[in-house]
Amino acid sequence: MRIVIVIAVLCCVGFLTRMSFATAFGKDCERDSLSLNGKWEVFRGRGDEEMWKPGQAAGHKWQSVDVPGSLTAGLDRGAAEKVHFVWARKSFVLDKGRASKDVVLRWNGIRFGAAAWVNGHKVAEHAAIGPARVLLPAGVVKAGKNELLLKVPGWSGVAKSKSGFPLMPTGASTQGWGTKQAAIFYDIWLEFYDRACMKWVLAIPDVNNGTVTFRVWIDGVGKIPDTVDLSAEVRPWRDRRIVGRGRGVVVKGTSPVDIKVPIQDVKLWTLEERNLYEATLRARAGGKLCDEVRFRFGMREIRVKDGHYQLNGKPFWFRGSNLVNEWHWGDRFNNAIKRYIVDEARVMNLNSFRTHTCPPPHLWLDVADEHGTFFLAEFPVLYNYMDFKFTPEELKVWHRNAVTDATGWVTTLWNHPSVAMWVLCNESRRDRRWEAGPFRDHVVSLDPTRPTMRTGDRFGTKETVDIHTCGNYSRGAEGQAVQTFARDAARKDPKRTLTNSEYMNRFGDPSLKYLGRPRHPDQLLVKAEIAMEHTEAMRRLNFDGIFPYMYAGWTGLRTGREWRKEFPTPMAAALHSSMSPVLASIELDDRNFTPGKKMSTRVVLINEKHEDVPTKLDVYLTPKNPLFVPDADALKAASWRRHFDLVFKAASIADMKLDWTLPEKEGVYYLAAVLTRKGARAVVSQREVRAVEPAGSLKGRRVIVLGPSKECETWLTQHDVTTTTAIGGKEPDTDVILVWDSGTISNTDKAAAPAVLKWVKSGGKVVILGQSLWRWPELVDFKTGGVTASRVLRYPKVNHSLFTGIKPDYLRRWNGLPHALASRHVIQTALTPEKKLLWVEDPKKTVALTIPMGRGEIVLCLLNIKGRITAKSGTYDPVAERIFANLLAR
Repeated sequence: MRIVIVIAVLCCVGFLTRMSFATAFGKDCERDSLSLNGKWEVFRGRGDEEMWKPGQAAGHKWQSVDVPGSLTAGLDRGAAEKVHFVWARKSFVLDKGRASKDVVLRWNGIRFGAAAWVNGHKVAEHAAIGPARVLLPAGVVKAGKNELLLKVPGWSGVAKSKSGFPLMPTGASTQGWGTKQAAIFYDIWLEFYDRACMKWVLAIPDVNNGTVTFRVWIDGVGKIPDTVDLSAEVRPWRDRRIVGRGRGVVVKGTSPVDIKVPIQDVKLWTLEERNLYEATLRARAGGKLCDEVRFRFGMREIRVKDGHYQLNGKPFWFRGSNLVNEWHWGDRFNNAIKRYIVDEARVMNLNSFRTHTCPPPHLWLDVADEHGTFFLAEFPVLYNYMDFKFTPEELKVWHRNAVTDATGWVTTLWNHPSVAMWVLCNESRRDRRWEAGPFRDHVVSLDPTRPTMRTGDRFGTKETVDIHTCGNYSRGAEGQAVQTFARDAARKDPKRTLTNSEYMNRFGDPSLKYLGRPRHPDQLLVKAEIAMEHTEAMRRLNFDGIFPYMYAGWTGLRTGREWRKEFPTPMAAALHSSMSPVLASIELDDRNFTPGKKMSTRVVLINEKHEDVPTKLDVYLTPKNPLFVPDADALKAASWRRHFDLVFKAASIADMKLDWTLPEKEGVYYLAAVLTRKGARAVVSQREVRAVEPAGSLKGRRVIVLGPSKECETWLTQHDVTTTTAIGGKEPDTDVILVWDSGTISNTDKAAAPAVLKWVKSGGKVVILGQSLWRWPELVDFKTGGVTASRVLRYPKVNHSLFTGIKPDYLRRWNGLPHALASRHVIQTALTPEKKLLWVEDPKKTVALTIPMGRGEIVLCLLNIKGRITAKSGTYDPVAERIFANLLAR
């Protein structure tokens, strides 16, 4: 008996009525077929039970399950992971007509692959979770009752490497959060043909010439007729008119064969005009019909030209988010596909989704085809930067199974116009040359109509370089990602697109880091603010694709919320504005300025539409937060406004200069650029700005400054401070000792530590400022660790002169990228008791403390004050200067 080792998957299916393309189950084409969905029986065992043998199955207890669905239903997560193999069986009945035909067994997804028997005959072994196509040998099926038996590995039964990782791509299953349940997670069915079937059919549009080429592969279980005649007809979807015909011939089974079909009055598929066509292809031999398939396609071309995407020859930018298998999240999502991926997405101005860890099902793609949303279909080749530690032989098996899996997804989904590109892998760093080379080449050889991507690795593919800045929200300082964006844009390959397919990931609860306590309700606003600024930064740099992570938590369907009318969450509002195809984006990273300061700020005019757009731009300065979508109360409270009538040129990025002045009154304000245009809701680019009075004179204050820089000396002189630069080996006669740089303190001064400590006890004050490496342990011994944080929080119920005039808002986002207020934190000190003043990230990371000694104190302040205290500095910050002055004051 012939056994088929499945390496590829099919595209052409289904021969149903023309009443509706929404078939009873999710298929790529219509052809004479029989669904095997429904009730199945399963037995979970070791895998050696030989259930295909007559009588063997009768001695075991079988359980009923629903397919598509889990094969471990009823088991908790831990028990499901321990399942080795699941035997799954389904009886089906064929009439004499179908039993006399040739048969193809197909499924769209089984985790973790399957071996298959029909009526006791083994017909396939498929080592991939993706779609499979199995030609059944002649004589295997019969009229009447038949049985399909599958042997499906569970997580404990799937073939693994010596290091414990599956030898096939499994998507998120290798991750702690990923499912490990054996499942027939998509549809399974039979197809029928006579002698020769159309194995695959790919529609290749040529929008410039108004033609479509159908590339046809012919297959069959026996000898294929020497001559197979092919015909193709094209109709507008839901229209009986034939608008194109073509013919081709397959000689002695040689394929693929191309059939070129001119289309009358061709209408292109775009996100705005979803013109779909229906193709009907027939294969005949000796005048008799062998096979007939019918499927939809769209006349659209996506390519990379001069380092940027084009849709139908025009510039195109992907502005989207990430889906993570929401089609497996239940009826709430599968019964509201359009609401989820179209309606709510358009409110956020999203035009696309990357499907993280696995490609989407047909039913979701059908909605996207009809209503205009792009998908970047990601294969389950997921590493998340892990090292699977494959041996060379194991890697060969992995490669073979990855090719099998990718072939299935590509040839099954390729006629959906909503599939914009193939995402080959996620966050892989150890197999990049194979993925960008042979693996990509295989995919493109099958489907030359789409670009490819490798996510989160700058090695990229021939078409695209994609980065991930997953920690831009949860980790580090707020400006680090902006610096990363600028570096990547500056070194952009002129022949490849630049995208960011993951940012805004949430790791842990950032609420503590930003707002001082877990689960703070205002954290949603903080996240939206960062998302808005980082999204706009990439747009000003003309990133070709932008995909914040992850969409579900921002939607009304998932959250059930309505934060503001039409906007379930602050993120939804922030994306509505920052992803708008027409936007005036304020480039203003800094926050703190002196009152009355005259400003000249770059505003970037972005138009990602293909026509000139007349707009009205109103810029406001208001003490109220516009909340990411122009808030009427905030705009009404504005103290300053300026209006512009502008025309944004088609597909362009342009600059304008905005002159404005900070208010004279100290406080927190918002600079808001509100853009309105015909047919669209207003959008805003907003930046918080603070007017902060500079430090005043410290006349009469005496300071010994040790290791001063030019910046320090200049500031002290400008503020009337009397200074000396040495202790002189005796008890100090001064108000404050400022340790600016311990690395340049003389040995004589270091030896004066006992005298200094005595002086402190009698009422003196030592200020130790921002030491990356402490070199005076004789005075006070402490160690520091690295940290990068743009928000500093005050310990509760502590008072100190450091806080004079310092509002909570002033302890975040200081001027100068990456806006880090601290780069070191105190690990330990040798002197106690200490009084902790400020912390970053969590209360264990102290960045300012005081050590009371008698009537005096030693203040250790690791804030990044240096470089920010002189007004002529490009990173001058009046808040940093105020804290510095507070430290030197009484």
